[in-house]
Amino acid sequence: MNEIAEALDKIQYKTKKTIEDIAKEIGLTRPYLSSVKRQGWPIEILKRLQHQYPEILLSGHDDKAVVLPIDYQKVRLDLKNGEKNEIPVYSGNTRAGTIEIYMDDLTQQTPIGYLSAKVFPGCNHAEKVTGDSMYPLICNQAYVVGKIIDKKGIIWGEKYTIHTVHGQSVVKFIHPSNVEGCIKIVSMNKSIPDQDILVDDISFCCRIYYIINPS
Repeated sequence: MNEIAEALDKIQYKTKKTIEDIAKEIGLTRPYLSSVKRQGWPIEILKRLQHQYPEILLSGHDDKAVVLPIDYQKVRLDLKNGEKNEIPVYSGNTRAGTIEIYMDDLTQQTPIGYLSAKVFPGCNHAEKVTGDSMYPLICNQAYVVGKIIDKKGIIWGEKYTIHTVHGQSVVKFIHPSNVEGCIKIVSMNKSIPDQDILVDDISFCCRIYYIINPS
């Protein structure tokens, strides 16, 4: 499912409105919005939805991310024996904690293994993370599995792995920022302060759909 379709489904679920109702509220026709939902373009429509329904699309902390009840040792075995052309898994230094320099360029890394695309439909990327800022949703040494997206398609309130050109790599909730040209990264652990990142500095963005925590 594309980001616009997900946003529309979330709005419809929360408001019980039809596609026609929503289309009128953002200045479009129902057939056009329906085609956008199927095709996932243009991305500007997502911005209209975020402007019209900020409270709904910011309520991502109770979304449907799947925390898998899979034995951690079994996952590691699957990683070793996985087939190439499936979902690559990287170790990296991705932090579910305070921002830290990401030492290895993702494009230069060799995957530590592979996950089955049949088990994780729609996903094409996975990383192992450290830290406890997203605890108890994401534990230290968990794997996060998701879909690489264009940074322009970020949905407020959802979870993403974000890498920047400055070597930072984090797993956080993403919210709008009051600082022009920035996004706000938000931890589940409220003792860790929010931080702003320039959108232009984002070099990689992956929406998280599955979380595999240590047993």
